[in-house]
Amino acid sequence: MPDSQDTPRAASLPFEVVEWRPASSATLRGYAAVRMPSGMVIAGVAIHRHDGGAWASPPSKPMVGRDGQQRTNDAGKGLWVPIVWFTDRTTQAAWSEAVLAPLQDAHPEAPA
Repeated sequence: MPDSQDTPRAASLPFEVVEWRPASSATLRGYAAVRMPSGMVIAGVAIHRHDGGAWASPPSKPMVGRDGQQRTNDAGKGLWVPIVWFTDRTTQAAWSEAVLAPLQDAHPEAPA
């Protein structure tokens, strides 16, 4: 049996952006599909830019009321429910950076 140090680890592999769809709405700049080191692909990763900073957000879906319409907050902005989330901000920030680096490599026009 090979030593665990000799076995490649999925965690050491970089993320790969397999799709990029530009969009523009408020801070949103587009959507990416990202292949993670495990081989899982997450579609609908939102890429945002605001005040000189960029970040990646996991996919979410609209919060829908009993009437079938998207719920909104007091300011009239749509409410969203996360599909995938992180247990803490540090992990989410590291994941966001792991998404933005290959996005910028593959699509220099994308925000970073």
